[in-house]
Amino acid sequence: MKKSLIIGLTALALGFTACDNIEDSFSKPQTNPQLPGVSAENVPVAQGSNAVDLAAINDAGGLVIVAEVAPGTDWPEGFTPSVPSVQIAKDDTFDGAVEIDAELVEGNVTVSPDAWEAAHTELYGKNPATTTSYVRFPVYAANGNQLYRMGGDDYYYGNYAVAVTPFDLFNGKVIEETYYLLTSADGFAFDKAIEIPRENADADPYDAPVFSALINIQGAGTEWIIIPASTYAAGSLSGNVAYGVEEVGDDALAGMLVKSDNGSANVGTIVDANPYILTLDMEALTYDFGTAYEQLYVPGGGNGWSFSTMLFTDNYIQYKGFAHLSGAFKLTADPNWDGVTYGAGAEEGTIKKGGGDISVAEDNLYFMNVDLTTLSYELTAIDAIGLIGDATANGWDGDTPMEPSADLLMWTVTTELKAGTFKFRMNGDWAINLGGSLDNLELNGDNISVASDGEYVVVLDLSAYPYSAQVVPADEWVEPVNEYYLYVPGGANGWSQTASNPLVSSDGVSFEGYTYLKDEFKFSTGTDWSGTNYGLQGGAVSTAGDAGNFKVEDEGLYYATFNTESYEYSLTHYAKVGIIGNGGDWDNDLFMTTENYVVWTYEGALKAGDFKFRFDAKWDKNYGGDVKNLSEGGDNIKLGEDGNYLVTLDLSKKPYTCTIEKK
Repeated sequence: MKKSLIIGLTALALGFTACDNIEDSFSKPQTNPQLPGVSAENVPVAQGSNAVDLAAINDAGGLVIVAEVAPGTDWPEGFTPSVPSVQIAKDDTFDGAVEIDAELVEGNVTVSPDAWEAAHTELYGKNPATTTSYVRFPVYAANGNQLYRMGGDDYYYGNYAVAVTPFDLFNGKVIEETYYLLTSADGFAFDKAIEIPRENADADPYDAPVFSALINIQGAGTEWIIIPASTYAAGSLSGNVAYGVEEVGDDALAGMLVKSDNGSANVGTIVDANPYILTLDMEALTYDFGTAYEQLYVPGGGNGWSFSTMLFTDNYIQYKGFAHLSGAFKLTADPNWDGVTYGAGAEEGTIKKGGGDISVAEDNLYFMNVDLTTLSYELTAIDAIGLIGDATANGWDGDTPMEPSADLLMWTVTTELKAGTFKFRMNGDWAINLGGSLDNLELNGDNISVASDGEYVVVLDLSAYPYSAQVVPADEWVEPVNEYYLYVPGGANGWSQTASNPLVSSDGVSFEGYTYLKDEFKFSTGTDWSGTNYGLQGGAVSTAGDAGNFKVEDEGLYYATFNTESYEYSLTHYAKVGIIGNGGDWDNDLFMTTENYVVWTYEGALKAGDFKFRFDAKWDKNYGGDVKNLSEGGDNIKLGEDGNYLVTLDLSKKPYTCTIEKK
């Protein structure tokens, strides 16, 4: 649609067949003596029509006449006007103007209605309403293969305001800004109407004619009709537009809408009382009462873009819950990307279907409250969680603080409790608190009972819904093992399992991780030699008691893998760990130093920008993303400003982390 047709002040050889003849005018056209005394004022122009109906002109097989152009009487012999293009814009600044082909026909600047329609759609969308556009055009003096732009490179004629009626791509169909659902449960009362807003509120309704809202149908056999904003404003069905189903009483949850101009639309029927997501396509005139969401998922930087975090609802409108958020996140109706997704809306605190990433400035635990009726959300940063109640040392007057896990979803405290009750509360106030059954904690739930005095380990688990807690006597507490470990005792750690850097597994079979190796070592499942120990016998992995040790030639950092079923293993040595990307430099690593091969540091100047960690100046292994849970191949880590920093990369155990301290 946009064409680069403006040639400028220079004289151009159209066919490039007579370059020698026009060399002087090509190099210095503004002083070319071939058009003496001719200036922009020598071109009389007059506006054509100031009102254009593109469809009518197209139906008549005509062209849009933009202007009339006639050469001045003092033009040199052989030169005639030429207008190869026209610019069309929304205002007289011509910012964002669209350029289309034009032609001078019998002194008239003309364009095809199809070309103008395409430009109009690019500027205004598909709305068939009449709008005011602005047009301008360059004029050239043409003589054979030579063109001279009158007035210079940036000179245009016209700047005319034109009332433009585009093609009606909707055949008279009117699409309004919003629609409403009226139901028999409320006597079809207008003051009880349920608004069905557009899914993309930022766009024109003719470009985004899909509307949706969550509808909670509470009575079986509820009847319904749809009305547009104009009928809602009129306050009456009589004589106004309404939409219904094709046959009275149709109980299909999806189908075609039929328009009535006098308010007598055929009512549809919803057989089952359930929450639904009602979606209207007012271009296709369809409706769909889809199943409402049982929960919302929160994939994002805080959970590695997994679907492990969920928000719950008791009304299918408001969804609440705790989430570790870091950087960007989205909301999804399903534990995958195949269904409905919600992203950032036009304003802070709003969402829309299919929107882009929502972001938070601070990596933190948040309590989220999402409203699918208003398409809005609220985030409350959870900076502290504590126990409060007469069972605690501070009674109901103050909190006993808990300590978070690395992912901020497990909170633990070892404390003296008395026979009595307590609750969990957030940020030292009662706005957000949990109570009730330990295996099904609820917002504002009942007090939790403690049967007898003693020292207890209290653990609050916010990693899954329903939220849960454990209150266990300290002498009975067993530290939970969330991952399987394979220890690597050997020369690097004095042959101590617990002093080694263990490999980690989620299934107890495939283990991997970074570890410091020196000389000889074995793999071991236990914290001492009572577990299963793996060595080498005859060059093959063996668990025999007399199996020999594994051996490495080079002391240092290794990435090791081991499979306890197939006995397959690998050892990859890395001699260097570096920071790459400093201030946009993705070619030169800033190498880090280490004293134990699993914790690496860099102290010195860094430039603002993105960076990552990589090994041996190669991209085979690189880490980024959340500094509290670095991921292989993760996103770039951002540094806000230039300065001297101490950067520490900890590979001693998962999750791998880094700290960035400005000096």
